Amino acid sequence: MINRNIHTGLVVPVNEISKSRITALKYFENASYIDFGWGEEVVYQTSHETFCMDLKAVTIPSSSVMRVEGVNISIDSLVAWSYYAVLFRLTEDEFSGLCHFIDASFTRGDDRGPVKTSERSGGDIIYFQSVHTYCLFNTCNTWVADALSQAVPGISPFLVITKNDLYDAVKGRGAVLKSGGQGEGAD
Repeated sequence: MINRNIHTGLVVPVNEISKSRITALKYFENASYIDFGWGEEVVYQTSHETFCMDLKAVTIPSSSVMRVEGVNISIDSLVAWSYYAVLFRLTEDEFSGLCHFIDASFTRGDDRGPVKTSERSGGDIIYFQSVHTYCLFNTCNTWVADALSQAVPGISPFLVITKNDLYDAVKGRGAVLKSGGQGEGAD
């Protein structure tokens, strides 16, 4: 799990388990890792975010998207660019459960595949519709905690809103690779 100050995501290896469980990986066959994020549909896909957009996103429950990015750099580089990073060593069953939760977060089209909404960086980042609703009490940090609760005993999304809430909820359950300072935000 990584946080890059305004982005909290789950970085998973591309392997036989993840490829068999997460349909969206078919778009990232050459990636070593995938960074999965989740957020409010309009805000997460715009490059011109405004305060009004952010306020609307947290006060009015709205649609959301999954952000999926193929990554071909080392874990050390990901950690270096992160505000904080926590590594979880999962059993095969735990990892399979995490992958199932991630895959179940995508809205399915008529072909049963994930529904694309936009692309960036030449297709290295793809946004897909999500089944979840975004609001103040259901942020990207809540989504990550919920995903991890499927695989890591003792993690709960209850009262996880900010990146600091998430860090506090998970830091004792995994190996802290980098700890961030004390910032605020519901990112």
